[in-house]
Amino acid sequence: MNKPQITGAGGTVARLGRSRLPAAYADAMDVARRLMPDKPVFCFDRPALADRVAAFIKGFPGDVSYAVKSNPDPEVLLTMAGAGLKIFDVASLKEIETVRHVAPRARLHYHNPIKARAEIAKAYGAYGVRRFSADSVPEIEKILAVTGGDTSVEIAVRFCLATGGGAVHEFSSKFGARPALAVELMRIVHEAGLKAVMTFHPGSQCTDPEAYRRHIATAAEIAREAGVHLETLNVGGGFAADYVPS
Repeated sequence: MNKPQITGAGGTVARLGRSRLPAAYADAMDVARRLMPDKPVFCFDRPALADRVAAFIKGFPGDVSYAVKSNPDPEVLLTMAGAGLKIFDVASLKEIETVRHVAPRARLHYHNPIKARAEIAKAYGAYGVRRFSADSVPEIEKILAVTGGDTSVEIAVRFCLATGGGAVHEFSSKFGARPALAVELMRIVHEAGLKAVMTFHPGSQCTDPEAYRRHIATAAEIAREAGVHLETLNVGGGFAADYVPS
């Protein structure tokens, strides 16, 4: 499989099914006018995407990662990597393979908290993944067993809070340990000699800054109660984007 290439000098890129179209287009209307497609066409504005990535990296006071599941198209990932993104949040081996193909040196955070032993082993051994998330004791034990106690591995304990509103899709009922369990998990990770890392996700399209404040404050409380120094806090995304013009 050849490395994905985005054709043309700029503007909107279009792709019909699995066939790569040989040109860039001025905008989506130009695509419709010139191709008159009778099947769905995937379009994205490469310069606009690169500009958005660069702006987020510049404006966010920390490392920036991208959740591949939101759009795993190789051309999108390639554009992001070219714009300076160096960390990708992945949820499956397929996503790991896709990122490695277009950005071989990127750091990968395997933040799906439920993984098979074979998936952990391949991610760790074949693809160099060194951060995994977990929200249960068995998952942590599984990661430790597969990675053989390698202290370069990070286990990000995923915690959750009760629904507080502010997000279009909240995840507190899907993933994450309640704070009391998160304290226990952090102690297990610390006793294994690994760095103390936590992660949370307030939900997709979260527009309420208070939701982030509550989660960050809770992370600090969990770390204090567990008696560990928190090395890294992944604020988990959910950042809202404007889809409808105001």
